Amino acid sequence: MEAHKEDPNFEMCNMEPEAVISTRSTHQGGTLNTMGASNLQSHDPDHNPRDRWSSRWTFILASMGSAIGLGNFWRFPYLVYRWGGGTFLIPYVLSLLFIGIPMLFLEISLGQKMQKGDIACFGNIHPKLRGVGVASVFATFIIVTYYTSIIAWTLVYSLQSFYVPLPRGPGGDEPPNTEACQAAFGGSAAKYHLFHTTLHNFRADCSRVGFNPGESEGIAGFVYLAVAIVWVIATLCVWKGVKTASFVVWVTMPLPFILLAILMIRGLTLDGADIGIAAYLGNWDMSLLSDPGIWTDAAGQIFFSLSVCLGVMTSYGSYNSKDSPMTANIFIIAISNSVFSFLCGFAVFGTLGFLAKQQGVSVDEVASASITLAFVTYPSALVQLDGANFWCIITFVTLFLLGIDSAFSMLEAITTVICDAQRDGISIELWVERKLGDHRKGWGKPFITSVVALVGLLCGLLFTADVGLYWLDILDHYINNYTVLIDGLMEAICVSWVWGYIKNARQVNRKSAMWFAWTYIAAGAAFVILSASLATVMAPCANTAWELGSVNATTTYKCGLDDRVCDFRETMINDVAYYAGSAKIWSQCPQFARMGDSETLVLVPLADAEDCVRPTGEFCTTGGEIIIAFVVFFLILVVGWIQSWKASRLTVRQWFAAFALSGADELMAHITWVDRDRKTGLPLGMGRRTTDFFGCLFSLTWRFLIKYVVPLALTVLLVNVFKKDVQTPYEGYPGYMHAVCWAMVAFSLVLFGYFLVLPGDWPEEQEAPCSVTPEAHEDHVQNGGPSSSGRRPV
Repeated sequence: MEAHKEDPNFEMCNMEPEAVISTRSTHQGGTLNTMGASNLQSHDPDHNPRDRWSSRWTFILASMGSAIGLGNFWRFPYLVYRWGGGTFLIPYVLSLLFIGIPMLFLEISLGQKMQKGDIACFGNIHPKLRGVGVASVFATFIIVTYYTSIIAWTLVYSLQSFYVPLPRGPGGDEPPNTEACQAAFGGSAAKYHLFHTTLHNFRADCSRVGFNPGESEGIAGFVYLAVAIVWVIATLCVWKGVKTASFVVWVTMPLPFILLAILMIRGLTLDGADIGIAAYLGNWDMSLLSDPGIWTDAAGQIFFSLSVCLGVMTSYGSYNSKDSPMTANIFIIAISNSVFSFLCGFAVFGTLGFLAKQQGVSVDEVASASITLAFVTYPSALVQLDGANFWCIITFVTLFLLGIDSAFSMLEAITTVICDAQRDGISIELWVERKLGDHRKGWGKPFITSVVALVGLLCGLLFTADVGLYWLDILDHYINNYTVLIDGLMEAICVSWVWGYIKNARQVNRKSAMWFAWTYIAAGAAFVILSASLATVMAPCANTAWELGSVNATTTYKCGLDDRVCDFRETMINDVAYYAGSAKIWSQCPQFARMGDSETLVLVPLADAEDCVRPTGEFCTTGGEIIIAFVVFFLILVVGWIQSWKASRLTVRQWFAAFALSGADELMAHITWVDRDRKTGLPLGMGRRTTDFFGCLFSLTWRFLIKYVVPLALTVLLVNVFKKDVQTPYEGYPGYMHAVCWAMVAFSLVLFGYFLVLPGDWPEEQEAPCSVTPEAHEDHVQNGGPSSSGRRPV
């Protein structure tokens, strides 16, 4: 035992992770310094101490504000309705537990452990990984530039809610009574006001502005003024970083909950609310669970609504003290986000039920998605209420507050990584302060925030042009469905696999570490390729089957490649639902009997076809392709990991302990320590009480999910979106717009790849101080080492 105490390697094995790294750097010339946090604080004597949230609940409210945004109000309720009502909640909750919460833990714990923004956090794992943070900040900047435009619409609508009469109702901004205008707007003042008066997307003659750049006639000046006001407000909210935000969030987060409660109570007490709620949650069509689309939408909604992979949660977590408990906070943030979304559905569909009853139609005919729901359909219902101005003010102030919270959180994420960057051995924030002069001390962060906001405002010109709606829509699709998902995949891989590889290469050997990591990558690739390719062979039906009432009998057709029958309600064209089928098929319906026997694909509006088309709810997917792909996935893992075990020269138990959860265990060690029992000092899950049992179970579950499940799930999501876009280009936009968006996605990958190819090596195989060779392990235990004395794992 005394011999071990004299061994410096033995002492390092008992230190905190950061202390071990610092000690190794002393012995090895600092070459390992990038693994941990020993370089988190600048050694400059004038280094500004990191700002802190004023309290635990301030951090929770700020994070909730970032997560809860406009999509919670208009996207979640529509997805629930679209996917069979309550059925959607099943994949939604599973996605929350298995994807959303694990990613939230990853980002907040990483930021809190490293005490830096996104770029520095991944750079501290390894300098070559800084591109992950750069790519996330790039995506965040693009998103916030068009997101502020949508917030500007809510600001304009809030101010216009004081007008009498309301511009979106009778006696207001009604479309001209011409054939072209009636065809475009159907007499809807709300639709005319949004697309013509506000966004200038339609000309005075009610013809729509085309996609070509030469057709643009300018910008909506008052909307751009509103965008400028939004940027000023967002800048002021984070003027002094979290010091300012700590006051702001106590207004911008609780108030939307109060206003939503008012809207929900009013919506539920309207005549016809029961019809809307029945459409929202009353249908439980369990057969829909066999459609991959419902799982893709559920996972996507969770992923995007929690503000992960944008650098926000990493940034916010870094402003907690390193020792702050986090587990309860993260669950509060995630659950609050979902509860708010769920409650929004009652406010929205209670009101839509009222609108449907007033118009004498079904909820299907008034329900819509995205901005149309928030700025056309919902206002159309509000103007029919007593005290319409009051309800419009409540609605759009709520939307404005939801949006501004998310906007200034993204602005803070961008400025955090800039301020954390180093120049001349000091942070950029301090460097800017010095350039501004001694009389401007403390102005570094406000100056950087103002510059970022100014650049964002200039970029926002595009989204206030008459063609801006097109660019907003297509960029939102590509950035959220590709760049953000790719960044999430990279984050999970870097934390659980690259960090694990670095650890295993140093503590065991490089060959074994490479076998372990590359086997999972190969198995995951095989799973995705097989599941995607076999789906076409084994399950050619792409969507629901539907029945077409022919002259003599009812015939059922399935959406497949052979008969070319598809339900286009998923994608829609200009918010109009279409069915698609060959003229030969349509001719069997009496009202389309003259179409002939041509195989030409014909789009028929849902409203025109509803008399003879009835969805059956049948899905063709069998799930067999998933089983085959999983078997191949498992076999590749077994073969590759056996090779890793052989190369490690460890026993199976030692190999499993060293490799199975490596990488993810680095963060979980920090989580369990900050959530320790403050009386006994035992980490979460290391005591003997019931809560410790669940803590231990949570620890194992999170590490398994973030290392094995999340990367595979995000890859499947990416492949599904890509397949869909290849088969049917998004919303029929012209090729040059798709090319620009693909270029942006590619640019984010270039940002990531640039740092990968910078000079510098991954760790070489070496006998690390804490190497777990069988001989060392047994000798250490026999001599009463930490393994037998109950040492706290770190």
